[in-house]
Amino acid sequence: MTRALQAGAAGYVTKNPPPEELLEAIRRVAAGHTYIEHDRAEELGFSNIRTPSDPLKALSGRDLQILRLLAKGFTLLQIADTVGVSYKTAGNNWGQIKAKLGTASTEDLIRIAIQSGLVDRDARFASALPEESRPDP
Repeated sequence: MTRALQAGAAGYVTKNPPPEELLEAIRRVAAGHTYIEHDRAEELGFSNIRTPSDPLKALSGRDLQILRLLAKGFTLLQIADTVGVSYKTAGNNWGQIKAKLGTASTEDLIRIAIQSGLVDRDARFASALPEESRPDP
């Protein structure tokens, strides 16, 4: 939703609003106003007020698993194979994690993972070493 609004969308509704709400959205946007579905507007408003102290609280278990692998230096293809999803799904999850955490880059995700204690700072470099050169866990 945030991306759509940042890109210039005048309104936003989910795919299953009641017909009355969809009509209201169309009328408001057609009249030159903006419209955001009530539940989404509330979510958006409160997300700016109640920023969680732990940014990882917004992530699902799968998101955390993918973030941990990313922070360890895995590529999206390696993540897809490890998690058992397609490359495209892994890429979509990566994008959703960035959106949930409000980051623009993989580097930002890695920084958050390290600062949150999700991975050890040195884990990223150890995973890039040949197995025989890796330090003992």
